[in-house]
Amino acid sequence: MNAGKTCVAKACALGAALFVSIMVTPASAGGFWWFGDNPRHAIRYQLYRDVDLIAYLEANPDIDDADKGPDIRAANADIRRLRGKLGPPQAPRSWAFTPCCYSRPVLRIR
Repeated sequence: MNAGKTCVAKACALGAALFVSIMVTPASAGGFWWFGDNPRHAIRYQLYRDVDLIAYLEANPDIDDADKGPDIRAANADIRRLRGKLGPPQAPRSWAFTPCCYSRPVLRIR
């Protein structure tokens, strides 16, 4: 009987330690996507950040145009560089968008 109580106590202590260690670690806020082998996600993320920076600078009247001009130009250059690194868009997988049992004829518009 005593061995069962110590086993339960050890399991509870281990569970409590695991719970506390998980709760103490900071949240990654979706950062787990960027640890993969595919760098396209990181490039797309940086593209969105640059576009958002340009939109913020152009919409903010408190910043002088002479101050935000070089930042906008640098962000545009970064966008062109990243788009060149990203390459052409990847074709979607056909099986993901076309069900197996139903297909329509292609519409031809003249």
